[in-house]
Parts: sequence; C-alpha cells; structure tokens
Amino acid sequence: MVNKNRWCFHYWIFYYILRCIYRLFFRWEIHGLEHFPPSGGFILAVNHASYLDPTIVGSAAPRKLFYMARKTLFKKGFWERFLLSINAIPIDREGYDLHAIKNMIDIIHAGEPVLIFPEGTRSPDGNLQQIRHGIGFVTMRAHADVLPCYISGSWYILPKGEKVIRFHKVKVLFGKMISYSQFGDLHPTKVNYQKISNIVMEQIAGLKAQLEGEKRQKKEK
Repeated sequence: MVNKNRWCFHYWIFYYILRCIYRLFFRWEIHGLEHFPPSGGFILAVNHASYLDPTIVGSAAPRKLFYMARKTLFKKGFWERFLLSINAIPIDREGYDLHAIKNMIDIIHAGEPVLIFPEGTRSPDGNLQQIRHGIGFVTMRAHADVLPCYISGSWYILPKGEKVIRFHKVKVLFGKMISYSQFGDLHPTKVNYQKISNIVMEQIAGLKAQLEGEKRQKKEK
C-alpha cells in the first residue's frame, strides 16, 4: 500500500505554489466546493484534456489527493521521486493492474480521496470521450462514493501534442456526490461496471453543460 503520509510537506509546497500560478496567470475559478467532503475516502472523477489537469484539480481541491498516473511516466531517478512526492500511483493501462487497483482501494478505505480520469487518456479535441468500464469496476470493488468534477479551459492551455503553454481562463466545477448506495444491488459484472461508468460520465457532462449555460447567459446580458 502507498504510504498516505509520505511527502506530505512536499505536497503542500507544490499545492500553494500552483494555486498562486493558476490565480495570477489563468484567471482560475473554483465552483462547487460545498460538495467536496471534508473527510472520508472517495473517488474524484474528472474529465481529461491536458497534462495540466492533475495539477489544476489537485490545487483546486481543499484536501490532499492521490492520483492515478500511467506506469510509463515513472522513470527511474528524479522524475519517479517527484511523481511519488505528489501522491501519484503508477498504473499499467494495459489490462487490469490489480496491484494499482488494490492500492486505490486501500487508500480510499484509509479515508483519502483518489483522483481518476474515467476517459483513461487525454481528449484530442477537448470534448468528452467515450468512457470504458474501468471506473465502474473500481467503484464497485471499493464500495466508494464518486464525486464528479469538470475542468473547463485546460485543453486551450496545453492540448494533447503541444509543448507550449498558452494563457486561457480555467474553471473547476465540483458536482454533487454520487452515493455508492444506489449501486448496492448491482452484481459485479462488466455490464454493471459500464452502467456505473456511464452514470459518472453523465454527471460530468451535466457539469460541462452547466458551465456552458452560465457562459451563454452572461453573453446575452
């Protein structure tokens, strides 16, 4: 199991530095913090459009997060130590990485939130992608509640395939918690994993629609 107390001081240094950067240079806005639980473990499900997404939502969250990151990013040496210092958990995206899944479940049961990108990889155009059943599998195995979250603007800052950061307004919207109790009667099958995943993605899409609706209203005034 990943030690949940490891590098805590290091984590918070980066946390506050990033908060300053996003506020000063990207007109950062955070909404829905009233939905973020002050304690307890759960899954934080977020759309994925940029390499910067973990830092954007991580510095917006009022609590320390753990992150899933693809195993190939954990190069031996400084980069591996850095990723571990910000609570990244290596996961092999080819098939089921049972060790990583066990780590996630242990961390959630220890009372910590774990960030998961249900789409699995970054969107090539900033739009929401087709979701697979992975997050449904973890949700059911961990008996975890899921907090949906939508990041707006990160694709314009650093889209997939680009290496130069551009300045653009970014918003983070946390939605209402999806309680695991509504899935309690489901049997652990691939169909039901997908059903849970679809519900999570529908909530994220709803948050996107909410932000777009607010933007249209401002333009009309």
